[in-house]
Amino acid sequence: MIVRLPKNLEKSLRAEVAGGRFQSVDDAVAEAVRRLLQDREDDSPKSPTAETIDPLIGALRDDPEAATELDEIVEDAMRRRGSEAWRA
Repeated sequence: MIVRLPKNLEKSLRAEVAGGRFQSVDDAVAEAVRRLLQDREDDSPKSPTAETIDPLIGALRDDPEAATELDEIVEDAMRRRGSEAWRA
C-alpha cells in the first residue's frame, strides 16, 4: 500500500521515528490506523447495560404500579401540552 502524506505530516512522522518512539514509519502508521479504528469504535452507539441504566428508571419498569403511575403522568403532560399555547 502506498500512502502519500502532506509534507508537514510526513516530517512529523519521520521525527517520531527518529526520536525512537517507533521502529519504522510503517509501525507509526499502523499505530495511527489502530487509534483511528479504536476511536471510531468508541464513538459507536452502545446498547444500554445494567451499569448505564438509571436504577430509578429500572425500578419503575419493574414495578407495575409505578409504571402505571408514570404512564398517567405522561398522559396528563401530553394532554396539557396539547391544550396550552406554547408560542405567541
